[in-house]
Amino acid sequence: GIEIVDLNLAISRLGFEVVRNTAITLAVEQIFAASEHKELRDSVKHIWNESLSLASMSFVIAQRSGAINADNAFLSGLLHEVGKLYILTKARDYPTLMGDEESLTKVLNDWYASVGKSIVEAWGFSEDIANSIDIDENLNPNQDSPVTLVDVVCTAKNMLGDTDDWQLQAGTEVAANKLQVSEETADEIRQAFDLHAQSMRQSVGG
Repeated sequence: GIEIVDLNLAISRLGFEVVRNTAITLAVEQIFAASEHKELRDSVKHIWNESLSLASMSFVIAQRSGAINADNAFLSGLLHEVGKLYILTKARDYPTLMGDEESLTKVLNDWYASVGKSIVEAWGFSEDIANSIDIDENLNPNQDSPVTLVDVVCTAKNMLGDTDDWQLQAGTEVAANKLQVSEETADEIRQAFDLHAQSMRQSVGG
């Protein structure tokens, strides 16, 4: 019931991390929406939608586990595929590659992690967020190792697979176990994800 006319007071009421994540989300959305090249629009929109979903799933998993900061998990998911955007903007200069969907997909999948990690580092994000971009390079297979953002994003990607049936890709079981994600908890996590993802899409579009 108190009128808020001061920016610092508004931030303190909302919480710095909420404001930070909202600002970054809107900024990234504008980067994705900035492409004026018609041939890229569908691909860019698809990556943006995937990024929002991964951000929401990462947030829900981290929040539920209580083992790692959920806001940082959200940012890790949001930024995970930013390397694909960079590759696409460069690929338009190579019409042959743009016309070969199979080759372009291979380039995107092979290079987005290393490119994205470099971009996130250049933007000044923390090392743990940057490391979460490249799962293959930074996933720790040791069950007793501390939970990291790499574990969260890896598990979130599994949860967003093409099937609702519980399954894990080879080599990712440890990450899921550390976060207490299992067949028994999968439905509960997906329900929480649906609510969070819907809220985010209403807020920023997608």
